[in-house]
Amino acid sequence: MKAILDAICLTDQAESYLLGRGASPESIEDFGIGEWIGTDTTFSDPTFVERYGETGDRLIGSLVCPIRTVRNDIIGFESRSMSRKYVARFLTFPKAHWNSVWLV
Repeated sequence: MKAILDAICLTDQAESYLLGRGASPESIEDFGIGEWIGTDTTFSDPTFVERYGETGDRLIGSLVCPIRTVRNDIIGFESRSMSRKYVARFLTFPKAHWNSVWLV
């Protein structure tokens, strides 16, 4: 999932979009939100490839927010078009096993 981080960049357009919707610069950085700019990495997950192409080309220009476990492992992401109202989710849960969250 490191390839997901490599494909995300906080472009001027993404930053403007987020700030215009009330996100703070700190939360943008903390969550690692940015625009999918693409990658040369070929993804092997069949669901990802079917939805977004082998390198995620169908996501280019989308706003992407990595979804992390409490151990900070990336288990998926949520994406949204910045030009139209469309939200997509991609989750892979194998790494999520035994990541209990305890609220006291």
